[in-house]
Amino acid sequence: MARVKSFSQDSAKALWRQEIVRFVRENLTPKEIQRARVLCLPGREMREVFEVYDQLGVRREHIVGLERSQEEYAELARLNDSLEHRIVPVHASIADFARTCPPSTAFDIVSLDYTGYWDEAKYRDLESLALSNLFGYKPILITNFQKGRENIRAKSDLSLSELVKRNRNWMNYATPNELFEFVNKNEVIFDPNSISEPEDLNTAREFAVQNDPISVMTMGTGFWNIPLFKNQILPHILEQMPEAQRKEFLIILDRLDEAVGIDKYLIGKELFFNHDPTSLKLFTYLLTRAGKFYHPKAHEALQYTSDSNTTMISDFYAFSRTQFVQPRSININLNPREINGNLTCVVSSRGNFKRFLDWIDQEIKEVACKTAQILDPIPLERRVLGQPPLHQKRFSDNYQKPKIDRESVYASIKSGMPDLEIMETYHLSKPQLAGCKAAFKRRNSSNERKEEKRYLPKLDLDDERVALELLVEGQNAGEVSSLFTDEQGNPVYTPQKFAAIKSSLRRNGSSPPGFSAIRKIVLERDGYRCQYDHCPVTDEENRTISNHGLHVHHIDYNPNNNNPTNLVSLCTSHHAMTNLACYSPEMQKRFQERAPSIV
Repeated sequence: MARVKSFSQDSAKALWRQEIVRFVRENLTPKEIQRARVLCLPGREMREVFEVYDQLGVRREHIVGLERSQEEYAELARLNDSLEHRIVPVHASIADFARTCPPSTAFDIVSLDYTGYWDEAKYRDLESLALSNLFGYKPILITNFQKGRENIRAKSDLSLSELVKRNRNWMNYATPNELFEFVNKNEVIFDPNSISEPEDLNTAREFAVQNDPISVMTMGTGFWNIPLFKNQILPHILEQMPEAQRKEFLIILDRLDEAVGIDKYLIGKELFFNHDPTSLKLFTYLLTRAGKFYHPKAHEALQYTSDSNTTMISDFYAFSRTQFVQPRSININLNPREINGNLTCVVSSRGNFKRFLDWIDQEIKEVACKTAQILDPIPLERRVLGQPPLHQKRFSDNYQKPKIDRESVYASIKSGMPDLEIMETYHLSKPQLAGCKAAFKRRNSSNERKEEKRYLPKLDLDDERVALELLVEGQNAGEVSSLFTDEQGNPVYTPQKFAAIKSSLRRNGSSPPGFSAIRKIVLERDGYRCQYDHCPVTDEENRTISNHGLHVHHIDYNPNNNNPTNLVSLCTSHHAMTNLACYSPEMQKRFQERAPSIV
């Protein structure tokens, strides 16, 4: 086997590795990067490990490096053994590793830095990783190939890819039966040499190279690998098949497990195409919930020329796990069963069933829209490293979204406009609308609390003395409050403020000792303990700090003179709790015996 070319001192390759660092940081949080597991093709010099993952802060024991060449693997292992912190080198191809790796191993970053060209074997490598359940929750996939040189097999695939591209708009709205007939009709009628112009071939190749990883990840682990399919759906399908067709079907399943030439559409036809749309929605939900399927959230296409004048093309993808999390408001259980020879689902509640189907429609529509935003510009014009950017980066985390006119959205929410209409009017996603609703609810609650709770200004000492004298003379709180006004004639203090002052008055009408003296008497009587749970305040200093110590709380008002009665000592936390319902019968009953009058 020829020795693999070295890129250790290649300046363009170094720029490419810097782009990987940037892209990973834009799509994963620092904690996710720290915990990330990496699968890569590091080469004998391990430059990708040193310049990418060490810079990101990925732990080396979380990095698996594959190498199928015995000579290259020996040099890789020798260099790795000389390091203090080592990666995990594996002598295997990607397909062999996918077959032998435990399914519990999931990688968050997969970097496939090939030295060859894109072909069918590279596509099968991607498919093997996906079917083997080796991608994490938010995986990042990086591909790197040499540009050009399509072989006969690649040209055949590119012809079909070009066909799909031309019919994309129609295929987005086609029924499953129409799609099945379309593939059966067109998959063998194209001559590999039918596309002769280089421009057409380059366009078709770019489309296939950029779209294939997305199609593999969208298929994910494949529904045929899910226990729901194997244990419940597949037995029913086999029972309904004739013997000859059953044998052919089982052969196809074996080929699926090997991740080689597959006719997935046959299984899809047997599973879904004979069911009504409602059944299709239900099984889509069940299979997505049970398996691993992904939708793309970011894609960048790059191109660079190495110092040896080799043109390389690279694609960066960020995916997110497709999940349908059933909201709490829709309480429904789905159980797939066979009824009258048809596979169907039994629901626990008919009342929520229509809402459940509408919710599935909305979730599927959102995932489809997010995927379409990435797929529509494919093939992307590649950004050449070392040259000014072409401003083609799309839908990454630092994408500057247009500002939301929140006041208008709040007004629409208040008027009762339907959610879908609000989302279409203001171009909002479902999470954005949920955030606006939560913010609107918080603002309304805050305004209501401000209106209900009247913040009382601190009473001036001189005003307090005058007010105490007037209250002792028998004037009520409203009359006393009207005497203290500002320059505009508005009352400075509310009547509630002076009603609280009455708690410092003795019932026998003697000169008032003031609130501080009343507080000291109550605290000494209660032994400086909270009367809710008798928790002590051991710090002497805290006994006089209201924010951290004890409070004097009144339970009721005397009906004769409207003075607060039944004063009691409470700590800060329990005092705040009693303020919510301090005059309720339950609270009065709880503190009645613990809070006798101080006179």
